[in-house]
Amino acid sequence: MIALLLAVIALRVHVGFALLIKDVEVSITNDFSISPADFLVVRCQSGTDDTGFHTLAVGETFSFSFLTVTFIKRVLFFCSFYWPDQKYLHHFDIYKQQRDSCTSCMWKIRKDGPWDYTDKNAFKCYPWNPQNMDMSASNITSKL
Repeated sequence: MIALLLAVIALRVHVGFALLIKDVEVSITNDFSISPADFLVVRCQSGTDDTGFHTLAVGETFSFSFLTVTFIKRVLFFCSFYWPDQKYLHHFDIYKQQRDSCTSCMWKIRKDGPWDYTDKNAFKCYPWNPQNMDMSASNITSKL
């Protein structure tokens, strides 16, 4: 009887903990359709994590995951995007816990902005964050 009681308590603690923690996966796809030679360089960061630089050919996807605490709405991952015919890095907050409720967040990156494909019935294009960094090709390509 005591073993059953301990098992029930352990299960309640585990279920309660699972309700507080959420595993989130973010997928970013290069959706450029103008030329198959176009590539996209992606780097995503939070206050504590850095995914590094990833070069995506057209149609390729890069994914990363992290844990969030459901009642503390502070998680933010921001990404920088670069492609060859641009003078500026493009920036976007790819995951904002206050905005996003997804556990599998899917983004398609196009030149006109990041497209949210999480809800298959309602695609949404967001504007890029304000431009603030002039990048020479030699500076960014040295990271590739």
